[in-house]
Amino acid sequence: MMMKMIEMRMMMKMIEMRMIMNIIEMTMVMKMIEMTIVVKIIEMMMVMKMIGMRKKMMMI
Repeated sequence: MMMKMIEMRMMMKMIEMRMIMNIIEMTMVMKMIEMTIVVKIIEMMMVMKMIGMRKKMMMI
């Protein structure tokens, strides 16, 4: 009887660990996506600035 209880507990622990790992992986992926989006926005802003500078140059 005791063995069964211990086995059950071990299984629960394993499942818990797996759940935690999955959550960590998900957050990592989310962070990666966030970072790429931020980089893209910064790139867009840089491009816009470059275009703005060029337009100013054209005006002169």
